[in-house]
Amino acid sequence: MTKEETNINKYDLILLARRWVYELKSKEGETRTLQELIGVAVRDITSGAVSAKTIRDLPPLRTFKKQKSSTQDILQALSQVGTKPSEKESSEK
Repeated sequence: MTKEETNINKYDLILLARRWVYELKSKEGETRTLQELIGVAVRDITSGAVSAKTIRDLPPLRTFKKQKSSTQDILQALSQVGTKPSEKESSEK
C-alpha cells in the first residue's frame, strides 16, 4: 500500500466505507447489520486490509427507486386504526 492510499481524507473515507459495507453485506452468509459493518469497513480501509483502489474498482451500487418513507406508512396506518371498529368492540355489541 502506498503512502497516497493510506492518507485518505475523511470525506473519501466515508464514501469508501459505505461502498465496502455494502460489499461485505452482499457476501453469502453475512448476518451482521449495516451498522455493525461500518466499523469493520473503516478498520479494513485504514489498516490497509483493503485498498482504496480495490473499492473504487468495484461495480457501482444498484440504485433503488425511492419508496414512501416508513414514517409515512406508520402515520397512515395509525390514522386508519381509529376508523375501523376492532374485533373486540364488535363482539361486545
